[in-house]
This record gives sequence, structure tokens and C-alpha cells, in this order.
Amino acid sequence: NTKQNNNSNIDNMDAEIKPTVSLSNSLLIQKARTAKKMSQKDLAQKLNIDSKIIQLYECGKVVPDVKLMIRLEKILNIKLNKKKSQ
Repeated sequence: NTKQNNNSNIDNMDAEIKPTVSLSNSLLIQKARTAKKMSQKDLAQKLNIDSKIIQLYECGKVVPDVKLMIRLEKILNIKLNKKKSQ
């Protein structure tokens, strides 16, 4: 029982400290997308993902995926901060 409780506490801690997309990255994605006259849906289609994911990235409410960020950089011709501790 004690081990089970400790594991759940560790899981809770991990959930709280996961980095989300930084404000600078969020703004950079949004500005680059709008500069290319693309909607969130357009960008999502190019990435073959749901447009809600783009929305979450632009709001900074999601844990960043490095592979997706690299694809965003290529499509939008931008450089994002991909450090783990954004």
C-alpha cells in the first residue's frame, strides 16, 4: 500500500512540472502563421494534425512535442526554443 501511494504522489508531481509551450514560442507560431495568411486549420492540415493542437500551442496550454515543433519551424520558417525547460 505504501508503495502505491508514493507512486501516485510522484505521478502527481510529474503532471504539475511538465513544461508547456512558452509564451515566446506561442506568439512566434501565431505571428508566423498569420504572416503566411494561414488559419489554424490550414496549418494543422499541412502538419496532418487536429487544428485544436495548433490552438493549444498558440495558447501555451500543451506540453511541446519536439518533432512537431521541428515541423512547425520548417513550415513557418521560424526558429523555436526547443529546450526542455522553456
